[in-house]
Amino acid sequence: MLSPLAGWLYSYALNNRLDGHFTDGEEEYLSCLVNGEARLERLRAMLDETVRKELDDYVRDWSIVESYHRESLFSAGLAMGMELSRLG
Repeated sequence: MLSPLAGWLYSYALNNRLDGHFTDGEEEYLSCLVNGEARLERLRAMLDETVRKELDDYVRDWSIVESYHRESLFSAGLAMGMELSRLG
């Protein structure tokens, strides 16, 4: 978990600084985002309630895991930036 300051910086970066900071894959990212959401809804419509709930639980859990990955990457990048600023 991030410290309160790092958490604030992470939220700010996530909400205000991502545009234009993609590598070469921004178009692919946006396409996968839209297509993935549509596929998930089609899949959910094919499933009975029990399996749909299991899928929803899986998607929720995986979303939490991905959130921790993003926070870890942000924290590592912030630490590297702080170290580099001390060198200059």
